[in-house]
Amino acid sequence: YPTSKRTVYVMTKRNRRQPFLALFDGADPSATTPQRLTTTVPTQALYFLNDPFFHERAAVLAERSRGDESTAIEARLDRLVLAALQRPAADAERRIARELIADWPASDDPEGAWRALARIVLGSNEFLYLD
Repeated sequence: YPTSKRTVYVMTKRNRRQPFLALFDGADPSATTPQRLTTTVPTQALYFLNDPFFHERAAVLAERSRGDESTAIEARLDRLVLAALQRPAADAERRIARELIADWPASDDPEGAWRALARIVLGSNEFLYLD
């Protein structure tokens, strides 16, 4: 049952696991699972590298962080990080962002660097895990 809703609202058949939930080591729908275990499997990293949905969401985040032409890199990065992580960018993140944007090939789409930064932020442990 395709949906864009959270997995709480997804129809689940007990005899067939959702491929997406299996990718992230989801609970077995045919057994009671009182507590989720924290696991990391290699397919999760591959998902973040290759899945079109993830790339689309990163592009939306990058576009959302965009200001006018005079917007400084640091201000745009703060908007991007604030939208995803609910905090401004750290100094190390600012340095990495400046280096990535400076090293991005000029012949490519200039927004490509921002989409790459958005993928980095969305794939970070801070975004994926609650402490």
